[in-house]
Amino acid sequence: MPEEVRYGDGRKLAPALALAPVVCIVIFYALQPRFNRATELKNFVWARSETVLPRIIDHEQRRREIAAIVENILYEHGTEALTIRDVAERAGCSTTIVSHYFRTKLEMLVFTNQAARGRGEGLLATAVKTQASILQTMNSLLPSNEAMKTAWHTCVAFWGMTPQDARVTAEWYEGVSEAHSLFEDLVRIGQQAGEVDPFLKIEQAANMLQVIINGISSLWAQDRKHWTAARQRKLLQEMLESTGFCKKP
Repeated sequence: MPEEVRYGDGRKLAPALALAPVVCIVIFYALQPRFNRATELKNFVWARSETVLPRIIDHEQRRREIAAIVENILYEHGTEALTIRDVAERAGCSTTIVSHYFRTKLEMLVFTNQAARGRGEGLLATAVKTQASILQTMNSLLPSNEAMKTAWHTCVAFWGMTPQDARVTAEWYEGVSEAHSLFEDLVRIGQQAGEVDPFLKIEQAANMLQVIINGISSLWAQDRKHWTAARQRKLLQEMLESTGFCKKP
């Protein structure tokens, strides 16, 4: 029998209450395996969540990836055939996911055009930084390789959008302005290097370069079999020579 336990005033404590600490200890050890299993289960769930949950995706990078898909669809089937469903199928996701990055088809096209012209602007910016020659720079902008063919096709397709939408005209204006500014920088470098007539007005010279590269690219867009890379380069050389941008060999 357990020894009697009394309150502070001497009253007897019920035997059942006296045994309570012992009972709690017994229950704790009886349930310990279950606690261990619960802990193991929690750790398993956390470990699985780290592998199942999707990785954090860079928002702009994902938009660029979708724009690349849009460019391919435009190149293969044209603007009319472009649908968010087709983009989603090629991206391997739902239309809801695509709509998360682009609310409308027009928004998607504007961003795609920005990405396309951005490749040309990147080439111009690099040429300015490295002080490349005008002939070399202009050659790199021609639709003479797959990357630039796709870029020019996208830009030409976007030129065909309706001018009634302010977002379209704003993108047209930005594209022309950005390119013109870079061409002006290219002309300044050409003048400093003695490649361009120092008395030629920079703004006028930049306009001429834009007309030349846009003109040749437009000819290619309308007759791609005829305007091969070799023909493009030959015409470019002739036009630059006739306008005083490079000397005849």
